[in-house]
Amino acid sequence: MCAYEDESLELEVVLAGDRFREPVTIDRDGTGRGCQMSWERWADIEDDAAMEKATQMIASVVVSCAASR
Repeated sequence: MCAYEDESLELEVVLAGDRFREPVTIDRDGTGRGCQMSWERWADIEDDAAMEKATQMIASVVVSCAASR
């Protein structure tokens, strides 16, 4: 965890179920009223099948984010 001068916090975690072990970063602003979650995932788009899989993953993330608002 990192703490910054403006009292904001940042936590980086790796989810146990993520087979790629790519980190998720969670940031909190100095007011404590705002939170940002960032996840970096590289998707293979080498061929049509891989591109379809990447498209489905993107759509799932977008739907999930829309449902959480």
